[in-house]
Amino acid sequence: MVRNAASVRCFQAAAASHQAQVIPSLQLPELPGVQQLQQSQQQQQQQQQPKQPKQPAPSFEWPGLHTWRSKGIDPRRSWGEKNKQTADTSEPAAAAVKALPLASSLVGVALQVLQTADPNHKAAITHRGWKAYSAGLIPLHEPEQLDYLQLDGPNSSSSSSSSSLQASVDAPASSHTQQQQQQGPPDRPAGPATPPQQQQKQQQQGPPERPARPAKPQLVIPKLVPSPKDSPLPLNAHMLHNLAHIELNAIDLAWDTVARFSSLRLPPAFYEDFARVADDESRHFAWCAQRLAELGCSYGDMVAHDLLWAGAQSSAGDLGARLAIVPMSQEARGLDAGRRLVERLKGAGDPRTASIVAAIAEEERAHVAVGVVWFGRLCSAQGVAPPEAFRAWLAALAPELLKGPFNHEERQQGPFNHEERQQVSKLET
Repeated sequence: MVRNAASVRCFQAAAASHQAQVIPSLQLPELPGVQQLQQSQQQQQQQQQPKQPKQPAPSFEWPGLHTWRSKGIDPRRSWGEKNKQTADTSEPAAAAVKALPLASSLVGVALQVLQTADPNHKAAITHRGWKAYSAGLIPLHEPEQLDYLQLDGPNSSSSSSSSSLQASVDAPASSHTQQQQQQGPPDRPAGPATPPQQQQKQQQQGPPERPARPAKPQLVIPKLVPSPKDSPLPLNAHMLHNLAHIELNAIDLAWDTVARFSSLRLPPAFYEDFARVADDESRHFAWCAQRLAELGCSYGDMVAHDLLWAGAQSSAGDLGARLAIVPMSQEARGLDAGRRLVERLKGAGDPRTASIVAAIAEEERAHVAVGVVWFGRLCSAQGVAPPEAFRAWLAALAPELLKGPFNHEERQQGPFNHEERQQVSKLET
């Protein structure tokens, strides 16, 4: 949807004022389904007497989204009381990440995470980067002179600014941090300079086609992923491993959205929403990894598929497609399946894993809401009805997401408005 400068300016204005703007012509790609939508809208307008300008539907915002946005840094990197006989996977990763340079902007953190293969490091860098941005220590976009802030590294200079930055990023969030978050990030403190050759390389760097991944799990086609009956893992570990894989992909999907569409210079709130999503997903992965370790397993103990990243690739060229496919569809699958997985785990005699899955499913509501609200503002800026555009994008780029089953009861309590729930209901017909 957002392809040219005019469309970007319209979207920025609509997002800033929270008011829809009517654009005479709809700038959508020539895709099956989308073109039919345009023709249908034109026919309806011609039949209306007298002719009235089309008014896009008002943007719907789930009430819980404001609460989610206003919460501070969530420090819960582990779940409940740990099994003392089980090694913690998150704390060693966080300690190792402290010795690594942190990118000098939020967009830079996105690229850094996408290029990090170790899952625990990926989660730890995500949390550290979001914490630094929320504290006002790094800006959203890269400054003109790109550099990296060497935080606690073995060769770092021991300047006072570097030390205070290190302490602020690693300390628990305070009321002062939350106040800085509301006011916006100030100028970033100066850090050690990066060699010019590395600066030039970073300037030319964009999001990778595929994120860095560990050697395990092996990625296979979906039909080669074992069912619970044929899994090498016990039922609860099998289900938890699948969820851990989803959460790891979700970290990369959120950061890819930040990095890939950073050149559009959308409102800062857009990038902040997806960075917060990434931080949530990193916490979810940490919970899953911890529980897998408690069960005597680890992420990578069984094969996994790559369908989630296929959605990222198909929507890489258009913001509207990305919002419709990833948060509004892939993330929404968590709303459809969450309760069923919880009940199955309880039936298998594992209430601890069930409670983790229940908490993750509850937090997915806000992630879906992020997609819904920005997709609505994008459609309003271009004068197209969001429900029909949502269905058209899925039909054109991700027809597999048209198939149910959908948990309509759960979606009614979540971020979809009435018209959007009707469109989801039609997907099953």
